[in-house]
Amino acid sequence: MRARGSGHDPPHIDNLMKFENLKTLAKQGLSLLRWTMDEWKAVEETRLGGARFSLVFPHEIARSARPRSLVLIAINAEGETALKVGLVRSIQATATFDSRVVFDLAVCRT
Repeated sequence: MRARGSGHDPPHIDNLMKFENLKTLAKQGLSLLRWTMDEWKAVEETRLGGARFSLVFPHEIARSARPRSLVLIAINAEGETALKVGLVRSIQATATFDSRVVFDLAVCRT
């Protein structure tokens, strides 16, 4: 089957990602953080420049993430969204009702 008008065969899903990898990703989970550019800049200005940071959430929200799972950070600025990818490094109770979640951001150098 050809993509309409392209003259080329469309890529098959097996060429993009093996089914076993998709199952592993679904099992590990994916977290999403939505930030404004001001919130991202505040994290970027920390000692580690945003490469590693932690946030505090109520237990029930923090526990919805899993250690060693992916986190996608959507940074909204003036109607456009930038995406960053990282890992949930750890989740640790810090108080009666709160947990600290540590994130490691994937750093891409160009």
